[in-house]
Amino acid sequence: MHADPHSPADKRGNLVMRFEVADDHKPHNRARGMFQTNYPNLDAFRVSIAQLMDNQIEEAILMGD
Repeated sequence: MHADPHSPADKRGNLVMRFEVADDHKPHNRARGMFQTNYPNLDAFRVSIAQLMDNQIEEAILMGD
């Protein structure tokens, strides 16, 4: 998965999250999209990813607005 969370959506601190998910074995099987989120949601996602990598949780979700 590739994500670019560095695109400001507005002056209130919201972000436009663009993502791409592709199959390692069949790269032509992919999905792209975008949604709006914010820095607090992004920070919560960062914590969830760390927990996921430590096998403390089974999924990490970045919430949108």
